[in-house]
Order: sequence, then C-alpha cells, then structure tokens
Amino acid sequence: MIGILILIGLEFLLAAALYLGTGRHGPKTIVCLLAATAPLEVYRTTIAEMNVSLFRLSVAVAVMTFVLGGGSPSLRSWLSSPRRRVPLWRTPGSAIVISYVVLATLVLASIALNPASPFLGLRLAASIVIGVVVIVMLVAFARDLSTEQLLAIVATTAALPILAGCWQLIAFSRGWDPALPLLNQLPLAEGLEKSRDSAQLLGATGIRARATFGDSNHYGAYLICIVALAAGSFVVALLRRDSRGAVCGGALAAASCCAIVATYSRSAWLGCGAALVLALALSVPTLRTRVPRRVLLVGAASVVVMAIGVAPLTPTIRERFDSAASTTETSNRSHVESVEFASRTFGSNPLFGIGIGGIGQRLDQGPRTSGAHSSYLTTAAELGLPGLLALLFAGGAVLLVFLRYYKRTRGSSESAVALGLLAGYSGLLAANLVYDLWWDDFHWILVSLAVLVASRSGHATAAVYPAAPGSSDRPLSDERRDQTTAASAC
Repeated sequence: MIGILILIGLEFLLAAALYLGTGRHGPKTIVCLLAATAPLEVYRTTIAEMNVSLFRLSVAVAVMTFVLGGGSPSLRSWLSSPRRRVPLWRTPGSAIVISYVVLATLVLASIALNPASPFLGLRLAASIVIGVVVIVMLVAFARDLSTEQLLAIVATTAALPILAGCWQLIAFSRGWDPALPLLNQLPLAEGLEKSRDSAQLLGATGIRARATFGDSNHYGAYLICIVALAAGSFVVALLRRDSRGAVCGGALAAASCCAIVATYSRSAWLGCGAALVLALALSVPTLRTRVPRRVLLVGAASVVVMAIGVAPLTPTIRERFDSAASTTETSNRSHVESVEFASRTFGSNPLFGIGIGGIGQRLDQGPRTSGAHSSYLTTAAELGLPGLLALLFAGGAVLLVFLRYYKRTRGSSESAVALGLLAGYSGLLAANLVYDLWWDDFHWILVSLAVLVASRSGHATAAVYPAAPGSSDRPLSDERRDQTTAASAC
C-alpha cells in the first residue's frame, strides 16, 4: 500500500508542476505528463500481481480527464475537421493502430492455443492495449499543438532521466549511494528486483548509467531519439536565430550524446550510428548548398566539445569492444545463445511459434523474462511469421509516416525536426536488431507522434533557406532568406 501511495504522491507533484509550468493549459499538461513519465520506468510497484507505474497513472489521469471533460465530442469534431484532406481513419496513422490491434489479437490467440507463459502473454497484451490508449489520448489532447511544440515537449522532458543518470555517476565516483529517491519503498514482484539495484557495474572499471530505467540498454535506446530530436530543434533554432532555443537544444543534444556513451550500451551505439548515417545521407544536399555558415561552425564546435567530454571514458569504451574482456565475453555468449535458439525455433515453428514466454522457459531466463536479444527474433520465435509481419508492418508504417513528413517539409526549417524524428526512429529500429526494446513506454510516445503527423494535412513551413536542387520551391536570395528568418523568429 505504501508503494501506491508514494506513486500517487509523485504523480500529483509532477502533474501540479507541469500544470503551472504550462500556464494552466490542461491539454498541454496531459501531453507533458505522458511524455515526462514514460521514461521513469523504475518508479513502479506491484499490487495484486499487477504492475502500477507513474506512466500508467498518467494514462489513467488522461482517460479520466478525457471522459469527465467531455473529450469524446471534441475529438469527433477534430477528426471531422474540414481542414483535413482525408479522414483520420484513411491515413497511415490508422494502419499503425490496426497493426498493433492485430498484434494484441495474435498474442491473445497464442495464449489460448499455445500457452507457454500465460502471465507474460497477458502482460504483453496489456502493454499493447495501454499503448493504443496512449495513442488515442495524445491524439485527443495534442490536437491544438504544433508538431514542433510536441517534439520540444518530448525532448525537454528528458531532463529528469539525464539528471538522474548524472547523479548516479557522480555518486558512484564519490562513494555515495547512487540509488534514486524512494525506490526502496516501492516493492516489486519476483523477477523485477534487478531494477532496484543501486548500480549496474561494468567489470572493475566503472558504472553503466541507466538513470530512471531498469537497464542501461533501454536508457540508451531512449537517448537515441532524444539526441535526434534535440539536434533537430538545435538546427531549427539556429536557422531562426533563436539564441535561447539554440542553447537549450544544443545543450540537451550534447548531454544526451555523453549519456549514451556512459551507458556503454552497444545496442544504443549501433542505433545512434544508424541514425547519424541516415541523417548525414539525407543532409548532404543541404550541407552543400543551403545551410548558413554559422550553423556549420556551431555544429562543428559542439562535436568537438562532446568529444572532449567523453574522452575520459575511452578505456572503458575500448573494453566494451574487446571480446576477451570478462563482462563482454559473458554478454556475447548470452546473446549468441539466445539468437541461435530463437533462429532454430522460428525455423522449426514458422507459422505459430512456441508461444509468448517460450524462449524464457527454454533458456531459463527467469519468471518475467523471455527474449532473444532481438525484438524481431523474439517475436518470430514466439508468435511465428504472422507476429513478425505485424511487427515489421507497425514499425515500417511509423517510419513511412516520418519519411513522408520529412519530404513534405523539405526546403523549410521544419525539415530539421522531421529529420530528427525519422533518424531517431530509424536508430531505435536498428537497436531492436540486437536487443529487446520494442515495448518500452517511450516507444508509444513516438508511435503517437507518428499518428498525429499522419493525421495532419498541414503544408510545409515557409522556407527559411534555399530549396534543394530540383525542388518545386523557389530558392531564396540571401537578403530574402534573412528577412524570412527574422520574421520566423518573431
């Protein structure tokens, strides 16, 4: 009982702070509350074999606000807005929601036909249902917020996890207790206690930052998206000569990059590298012809500063790539074993799989764990080909929405945040190749953003720098570009 009271108290304090900070704007407060509590994964407790977290409390607050505030009529009026080119149910956003409904149905069917672990199956089905509810709530409450405002909210709410990660590293180096406040007062069921450890050590060399997550790899995957969104906001602020926005976006991007390194998560490094490669590949034409010199200079200086900041971590980074190191060898052996088992299992049971929880049972991974260290292999082995196709379709639909958004805004300052969304989500998909990261709470925020972007028929923002060669937008002269940029900043 003490655990739920602590969570309710924290939820109230956080909601009150956000309500005051958003200028007593109710819908915006709900959006901020969902985005802020999604990465606070360790703040959860167990009641009657059910997990209650700050994020799920936020979902409950959103649903109650939606129902008691007469949200249904207002949502219907928004969906039928004459400014929309096509109804929401005919946009790619509907395909995303349908794909997750199909996944939930496949999970329930697997429980009935192939009950390897009914508990884990019901837990996964509940997570998907909650995710769909989150999508509906964000579509309802964020309908009056611009896409740039939404991305700014998601990026800035990363301050709490990053500060928590910094505290853990500082406390460990000083010999203090790095545990976060009140965690020892939140009882958990068997199999989840590892998220209450005060530190996740990396051999004898140091500690892996994991902030408000139970695992450093999940923290790193979250940071991939934050880096991409913060970098996009940073570029937009520079183009619009918004000094305060540039400082905030640049500082957040730099802090997130350093935090990714401090997680020592190879899956996060892989995802971050994939996001960077994609962003650079799409930015090459812009870098050659359109970006003002001040943007390039500030960006280059930021990279140098971040390199200096992570230089002291070089020995530990080298150890993570040393297959002979004890911790790396153990991790590699575990990964190879689970990947090989999942591949063989999918080959022998391609249609229906072995059921949710089957991998965990066969490999003795614990009562609440079942994974092949790859979201795609885990789904293929446990749900078979139908589940894998549904998962790939869900991820591909989100990626397609972000790609279309980037193409639609290309030639405008907004294309930077669109590229941040596209690159960040691509990095997250890449990280899922080598770790199970798909069902994190934060992922539902990204999926909701995709549904919102898909549901809007808005046009690209007026260009603030010349369009790419071959684009239908007319290139702006230097004088005209400066005038447009100043106007945008106002």
